[in-house]
Amino acid sequence: PPLETFLPPSCRGARAWAKILCIQMLWLWEEWRRRPRRLWKKDPLPLQGRRTQFSFQKFPAELSAAFLARCKAEGISIHGALSGILAQALARVEGWPSSSHVPVGSPVDLRPLLPTTPSALPLFGPYVSAVLAYLPVSATNPEQAKRVRDAIQTHTQNEDAFALLKAVSL
Repeated sequence: PPLETFLPPSCRGARAWAKILCIQMLWLWEEWRRRPRRLWKKDPLPLQGRRTQFSFQKFPAELSAAFLARCKAEGISIHGALSGILAQALARVEGWPSSSHVPVGSPVDLRPLLPTTPSALPLFGPYVSAVLAYLPVSATNPEQAKRVRDAIQTHTQNEDAFALLKAVSL
């Protein structure tokens, strides 16, 4: 049968095609009207005018040594401690209640855990997974750091994370 028979009668003929063309043109106009625009017209935007900025801070050696010693005494990693500090600062700045949780992502290199031969590793590339830990605002920093550590350990010991890789390597 001709292809036109698959179309409903209201969509056949020149009038229907003109209607469809008008609808598409209206859709394109709406998309053009909603296109993203720069907030500032200067190009490139100077660093002081940007919403996000990088700040380089250099801590004294004594402060860094004391922080490292405290992390070792608590049995937590530096990454976990800094994640907890970030969660507390973010909750304070945003004004979140103490009953809320702050999501913190931790990158984990899973290449040593892949069940493949080293020659197959270039096929997977930099297999870095993001582990998400929800840190309670009301918890202390060591408790938050231990939650980050537990989330990373749970993710790296989970066999389901490697199910697709095992299927590909067969």
